[in-house]
Amino acid sequence: MSAAAGSGKTAVLVERIIERICDEKEPVDIDRILVLTFTRAAAQEMKDRIFAVLRKKSTEQPDNLRIQRQMVLVANASISTIDGFCQSLIRNYFHEIGLDPSRRIADERELVLLKNEILDALLEERYLERDPNFFNLADTFASRDQDKVLAEVVLKLYEKAQAYPYPARWLRETAEVYAVADEAVLSQERWIIELVQSIRDIVTSLLSEAEQLAEDISFQN
Repeated sequence: MSAAAGSGKTAVLVERIIERICDEKEPVDIDRILVLTFTRAAAQEMKDRIFAVLRKKSTEQPDNLRIQRQMVLVANASISTIDGFCQSLIRNYFHEIGLDPSRRIADERELVLLKNEILDALLEERYLERDPNFFNLADTFASRDQDKVLAEVVLKLYEKAQAYPYPARWLRETAEVYAVADEAVLSQERWIIELVQSIRDIVTSLLSEAEQLAEDISFQN
């Protein structure tokens, strides 16, 4: 479910879950429902809200054993972050998937170090290949004998791609946008038009500032 912060996503999901749990014809136990959130805090809030609703219903229906059972099951319900759920799968089924149950998810600092290490190795490999296309890319972004800017561009592009469900496909499609051989066609590309307009705006602004500066100097003289 995607919506703005504070728009009531949690409330809507809690209501839907309660409806499934309390459905008279086809009820579902809470521990048979998978709910994935982006943060641990959101997962805990979801559990707390579900338990609060069930407790209220239990007070209203003290003889309803099903609701009482669901209150017990909430604690072990699969309401967690995506990475938390994946970790639980590894711990519970490591013997079937062939992974070490003690493996963990790297923290942000470790991930940064790994990214930089891999990127350094990748750039070194590309330099050794002496590909003219790569050298042109490096010359565009690198300054003197440093490729820090190039590395930053690669990392930003990687992080941008990871925000899409199919990163590799997004990268290919993005590259295709710039793959134009005909100059006449190129001039009609949206990104070229926007780039030209952006340059014109910058030049106009600089000219305005230069004129104002010239007037100020003339006034002082």
